[in-house]
Amino acid sequence: MDQPKGIVQEEKQHIMFKLKKTLYGLKQFPRAWYHSINSFFINKGFCRIQADHLLYVKQMGGYW
Repeated sequence: MDQPKGIVQEEKQHIMFKLKKTLYGLKQFPRAWYHSINSFFINKGFCRIQADHLLYVKQMGGYW
């Protein structure tokens, strides 16, 4: 694998790049994206609504 044209860094030509396949049009992309965004929201203190798993809320000061 070579560095992309126009972005070649002369001093770092020996460095290889890792391709994240789940981000480049594979069938598993929606699952990988949902897992990433779900982990982000859970780590920030949000929780999913039981009726709609795509809706996250965070309780602040006794209010939703």
